[in-house]
Amino acid sequence: MRFDWQTAAVILIVLGALLYLARIARGKLRALRGPGGDLTPGCSACGDDRPASRAPAPKVLVQLTRQQKPANKR
Repeated sequence: MRFDWQTAAVILIVLGALLYLARIARGKLRALRGPGGDLTPGCSACGDDRPASRAPAPKVLVQLTRQQKPANKR
């Protein structure tokens, strides 16, 4: 395998892509960590202080129809 400027460019691009993906993965893992530093799914700060049951928001139904044109009366 010849080592020329194109090979060096490809190696730099691949290393840059790997660093970029590692940075994204590190951010995702930090988002999963709870306040104590352990991996927990979701937010460990919320839970007990929320109300036990909330009434669901009322659903509003809207029906759109065409209006009939009034007949021309002469």
